[in-house]
Order: sequence, then C-alpha cells, then structure tokens
Amino acid sequence: MKYLLDFFENELCPERRVSAEKYAQFLEYFQRSISINPAGLVGGGACQSEITLLYRALDHQYDHGENISVAEAAKQLDVSMPFVSKTLKALVEKGYAQRVSDENDRRLVRISVTKDGEKLVDRFFVKVFSVLNTAMSEFTQDEIESMIDLYGRIINAIANAVASERGT
Repeated sequence: MKYLLDFFENELCPERRVSAEKYAQFLEYFQRSISINPAGLVGGGACQSEITLLYRALDHQYDHGENISVAEAAKQLDVSMPFVSKTLKALVEKGYAQRVSDENDRRLVRISVTKDGEKLVDRFFVKVFSVLNTAMSEFTQDEIESMIDLYGRIINAIANAVASERGT
C-alpha cells in the first residue's frame, strides 16, 4: 500500500483535490466492486461472460424482435468475435442458447436464447437485486439515490477517460 500511496502522492494527485489516502481507498473500493462476480449466486454452471451474453441477446430480442448476430454482440460488448463465438459454444453445450443461421444471409450466425437460458438470466437478476436490496437496507432513500447518481457519474467519467485514452 505504501508504494501506491507514494505513487498517488507524487504522480496522480498534483491538484490535491483529495488526499492520496482517500484516492487509494477509492481505488481499492472500485477494484473490489468490479471483482464481485454475482454469476456464482445462480448456479447452473454459467460464468459472468455467459450470463452477460445471454442478457444482451435477450435484450436485443425484446428491443428489435430478432436474434442478435455474433458480430453485433461482439460490438455491443466491446469484445472480439472469437470471444463471443467461444462463449456461445459453451452456452450451446449447456443448453442455454442456440446458433441460428440468418434467414437472409446464411453466413451470418445469430444467437437464440433457450427457455433454460432465459430462466438462468431471470434467476441471476432476482439474486442480484436480492443482494442489492439487502445491502441497501441500511441506507435511506435519499442516500441510495445519491449513491446511484454519483456512481453513474463515476462510471461515465471513467468510460469517457478510457475512450479518450484510446483516442475514440
């Protein structure tokens, strides 16, 4: 931790908007928050990336009335097509999804979520919201709304900073 504190003090906190200790504490909390993997709560042998792909496919189906293509899923998730293909293969083997050829272009592969896949996503969200509700029970409505607003601002700021670093 001393290395990180020194690094913050000397390199990252020149404006001194917050102390190096607070900045390090924020980074620790942020790292802990992104390392939480709620996929383990639902069973079914699916990992976080599989549940994310299933959800994205279901969401696309509801919004557009058609199955999402592997290419579109990769674009929306900001991952490679081989990663989506590998994830889809695992989902097909587990019975949570099917590969479907596009009616207009047989070369295009689309993702169809099975009933079991839909049930898995539903169980995932039930568990996640149950955990969130339990965690948030200690806070007032105003505190919860403020946390949500601030967390949204933080995530948007981080996304913008990452996009800026990438030059996009």
